[in-house]
Amino acid sequence: SDVEGFQALRRGLRDVGLERETGEIFEVLAGVLHLGDVVRSRARCASQDTVELEEDSLAAVANLLGIDQDELRRTLRCKRLAVQGRPLCEKERTRPQVECLLRSLLVTIYSRLFERLVSRMNEVLASKAGRALGSAAEIGLLDIYGFESLARNSLDQLLINLTNERLQQFFLEQALVAEQRAHLQG
Repeated sequence: SDVEGFQALRRGLRDVGLERETGEIFEVLAGVLHLGDVVRSRARCASQDTVELEEDSLAAVANLLGIDQDELRRTLRCKRLAVQGRPLCEKERTRPQVECLLRSLLVTIYSRLFERLVSRMNEVLASKAGRALGSAAEIGLLDIYGFESLARNSLDQLLINLTNERLQQFFLEQALVAEQRAHLQG
């Protein structure tokens, strides 16, 4: 269930020494989720090309990520062009430009959070505090793909490989279920 998964996530963050950062991690993730809802869907807009912002989501993003709401709104709506010796020029963004900007922001924020988490976990696991948690200094894995060519592997490589393995497992399960259905029907 979702509740069990969430509790397992909290335990995992605690186990790697990130209990104090948990609130901030969840705030950033909530901000990312709200950022995905900032642009009103085309179906709810007067025109397909119109860019309308969901003010509640915009306020939530600003609050969760600690940024100025008006500045975020201006940045999403307008591109600012600065030419030396001339006043600042603003040009309204098109809907595709706003959507592209939002995707870039989402990927950047999420990537930086992921990199920060991996870096922080590596720090904790390498420190005396990490060893006090009962963590081993080394993790040995036999993996068919991903680790064999690297002299030294880090937690981020492990997480990437784990994600790849889970995706591969999901694909195989789906393929086998489809194959079983085909044989039962045939």
